[in-house]
Amino acid sequence: MKRYLIVTILFCIQSLAYGETVDEKLDRLENELLDLKLGRADTTFLKVSGDFRTVYLSKENEDVNDRDSNKNQTVSEFRINLDSDSDSKVKFYSTLAATYFWNNNFQSPNVKVLDNTNKVQGVDMRVQKAYLDYFLNDKKISLSLGRLPTQYGPPTHFSANTGRQGTYPLLLYSVPLDGVALTANLGKLFDAENRYIFRLIFSPFNNASGISSIETVGSEGPFNEIESEGGSVFMANLETSGELSLGGNYAFILQGYSAKFGRAKALSGVRGVLQSQLPSGSIDRNVYEVGSEDENIATINAAIAYFELTNFGDSKFDLYGSYKQTHVESEGSFTAVVVEDNTGGAFGPAGTEINIGGFLYDENEKGESINLGTRYKFNSSFNVGIEYLKQTKGDAPFGVNTFNFSDLPITIGTGYRFYTNYKIEPNLNLGLGYEIANTENSFNGQKYMDVESKTKTLFTSLRYSF
Repeated sequence: MKRYLIVTILFCIQSLAYGETVDEKLDRLENELLDLKLGRADTTFLKVSGDFRTVYLSKENEDVNDRDSNKNQTVSEFRINLDSDSDSKVKFYSTLAATYFWNNNFQSPNVKVLDNTNKVQGVDMRVQKAYLDYFLNDKKISLSLGRLPTQYGPPTHFSANTGRQGTYPLLLYSVPLDGVALTANLGKLFDAENRYIFRLIFSPFNNASGISSIETVGSEGPFNEIESEGGSVFMANLETSGELSLGGNYAFILQGYSAKFGRAKALSGVRGVLQSQLPSGSIDRNVYEVGSEDENIATINAAIAYFELTNFGDSKFDLYGSYKQTHVESEGSFTAVVVEDNTGGAFGPAGTEINIGGFLYDENEKGESINLGTRYKFNSSFNVGIEYLKQTKGDAPFGVNTFNFSDLPITIGTGYRFYTNYKIEPNLNLGLGYEIANTENSFNGQKYMDVESKTKTLFTSLRYSF
């Protein structure tokens, strides 16, 4: 009792010394305790970082028939990183993100986008990455498990004016992939002077969602993409980096993958499947069910070589580029069954089955991709850059998710990007850019179709990092 009385008296004396009431003292101590807990979490257990960016896009599209369409969009993305790397053997990294059009759900607030491969996924927070690294043999070997850093890979960081965001080259893929990776630090294993990393990655496909949707295709827009049940992708990756004898630094990545797509799920209520087979001005109003009975629908084998030279020759120039070869093996075909005949029997009565070809391509195809870019840094706050891209028929680009929501990495044809970045503050970046995409083949949700269109995109971005 005496001890409690003494503590109380001292507490009151200290409060008077600070000129505080007891309530004010309690509030101050509560805030100090909260700061202490947050500081401990940030430095010894949990690291919190992230960014908020808003991109304004002004698109002008012109197709072969000289039909123009303009579209202005404003998109925001909020990302928060929760990382734990205080343990020397086990580390965890994660990114949660919400990506949304401005006021897109103002009139229909219950509408949600559920596809992880969409650039804009809605206001709900989604898992972009969440994986752990377990290190063995003095960090010479590591095992990674979870949703791996398979998005926003190089050379995204040049035009985005950030540090490197993803592990694997953008032109190979930029989509969320869950899997397991085994990494060997060859540089440490063999006491090499430069950094050498070798990875083996396995990602099984396990599509458990159901599909039942009514969409419009043909000249009106893409239908709900074909999805497969089963399949997998196996990848091998070799990366090295170091200093250049001429001055500056280099990084080089060599990677290949083999992806097998299993049995396709049926789509019901699909409209406009045979739009391209009707005369100009006509509309395919039939309702179809689309599916395949084949065990596998396609296998894709691809290999890419990526390089970057930063501050080349001790200059202010950065150089980077990629070369990729792709071989698509078509292993299945799709059938469209007429459920409702609304075209006067143009394609047969209800129940008629029509073969509409394979997945990605009707036959085996080989394609290639070339990407070259350079950036000039006037100072630490201001830079400008230009990129060139060419992808041919037979390619299967999966660089879906990009920092400025660009379609350029998935364009089969030729494209150009001009960009500039200015750091208003150390953590506030303003980006401006202009893209031209000349599309020769466009994916309609099932396969690539011959088209001829040009899209010009002006974009402005503002990004705050914390």
